[in-house]
Amino acid sequence: MKMSDLIYAQEAFKKLCAQNLSLKTLYRLFGFLDKIEAQMKFYDVQRMRILGEYCRLENGRYEPIAETEAEFNQRFNELMNLDVDLGDTELPIEITENEDIKLSYSDLTTLRKFIKLTGGENEC
Repeated sequence: MKMSDLIYAQEAFKKLCAQNLSLKTLYRLFGFLDKIEAQMKFYDVQRMRILGEYCRLENGRYEPIAETEAEFNQRFNELMNLDVDLGDTELPIEITENEDIKLSYSDLTTLRKFIKLTGGENEC
């Protein structure tokens, strides 16, 4: 799995974590979400390092320095394409359709690699 998969699913993970889920489902997700959080912290540290090295802060935004823009893009792409180790987590994690989870279509699309809805004839 690539770092970009986690980055693109970050908002959907936040929505999933905000749901009231059964203890059984929470237990299935608990360790996995801790591993994702650790990877997101690593990403934030690396991202800020790259921004600090190759950008200037102007009007509250990081703007690439023209002379180093190619290097900036290369380093940022390397970060996004970094293979992520989620340990022994078996994906996708199954969540039963009995859970009252409210997610949008785009949330479900970004979470497709991570979760699987089960328990009915229309498994996703």
